[in-house]
Amino acid sequence: MRDKQTVKKILSFFIGTSLGLLLSSCGGGGSSGDGEETRTYTLTLSSQGSGSVTPVSGEYDEDERVTITATAEAGWRFHHWSGDLSGSTNPTTVRMSDDKTITAVFDEPLWVFSAGDGFGATPVIGSDGIIYIGSKDYSLYALDGTTGEEVWEFPTGNYVNSSPALSADEATVYVGSADTNVYAVSTADGSELWSQATGGIVYGSPAVDEDGTVYIGSNDDKLYALAGATGDVTWTADVDGSITGRPAVVNDVVYVGSWGGRVYAFNAANGALINSFATGNFIHSSPAVGDSGTVYIGSCDGTVYALDGADFSDSLWEFATGDEVWSSPAIGPDGTIYIGSNDDKLYALDGATGDEIWEFTTGDDVMSDPVVADGVVYFGSNDYKLYALDADTGDKIWEFATDGEIVGGPAIDADGNIIFGSGDGTVYALTP
Repeated sequence: MRDKQTVKKILSFFIGTSLGLLLSSCGGGGSSGDGEETRTYTLTLSSQGSGSVTPVSGEYDEDERVTITATAEAGWRFHHWSGDLSGSTNPTTVRMSDDKTITAVFDEPLWVFSAGDGFGATPVIGSDGIIYIGSKDYSLYALDGTTGEEVWEFPTGNYVNSSPALSADEATVYVGSADTNVYAVSTADGSELWSQATGGIVYGSPAVDEDGTVYIGSNDDKLYALAGATGDVTWTADVDGSITGRPAVVNDVVYVGSWGGRVYAFNAANGALINSFATGNFIHSSPAVGDSGTVYIGSCDGTVYALDGADFSDSLWEFATGDEVWSSPAIGPDGTIYIGSNDDKLYALDGATGDEIWEFTTGDDVMSDPVVADGVVYFGSNDYKLYALDADTGDKIWEFATDGEIVGGPAIDADGNIIFGSGDGTVYALTP
């Protein structure tokens, strides 16, 4: 009897042990290798507006990292994520710690305006919201800032790559044309008030002084000072090479660069040469002047220069990029210098030292002039896109694709909307 009981105990031990080992090796029907059950969570992805998001919705293991990407359709922009994800980083990665529902939000421009040819100029916006911009279809346009509808069109005799400027009372808009003339146009109805001929193409943009004098360069190797009311020539100053940028007028001094590779300082009252500084190649970039009087400018020798506005004997600092610098500098509220280069990058530089703070790489030359507003720097690239970056970090907030190169800079209206032209012949208005 005792032998039978012993046999039963032995058999029970071996059967129980074998069954336990078998269950352990099989994972317990959804358990992890250590005996714990594997959890899965649902990722639900959707889009709002015209665009798509990948991958498709599905089940993912706990703690699995999933990269999601939003892709906008033509004419639309990916703006931000909503639901269980915020921000606008794209692509981005989420960790599956629970069920997640995420929506990619796309938006389209507030409005678009189409002309007969491309836009290469930077618009100017009046206090009444009217937008003025020149086109390669030979015209200067005034557009309603709310709707984008044409208010009037002023025809010239050739393309208008000059970026316009307004008089102090905003009754007059000034612009140059490749037909060699500088024009003063009534903002009320688009009628010509006067024109002044130069000896060459006027690719450059005007700057208007406090007294109403209009300063503008021409491809005839001259800088002109014109009476804002009549267009009469107050003075001219000879430079080495064409002037294709916009002068800067500060404390009765006019600063401008030329295709002879020099930066000039002229007396604003009479055009007398105060100083000049030689760079290593031609200059298209327009100068920007900081609160301390420092003059910042780029050169097609690939260098960004900082000059003492009162003494051009030597540069305060120089920063070398990887290619020609056609872009003009923008100065941030903290003195940071933002400028593009044909090495496909936008740079943020310390205004005092020239040290690089960050750089951002696009898909082509950055010839566009950046603008800074509310902690964001906006600029275009020859890769057909307009970019919005965090001004402090250089992180991309969003991008918007067009069908042409964006050479001119954007302008910001009173509501913070971004207005810019593209080589595809369209002016776009985007929300921030």
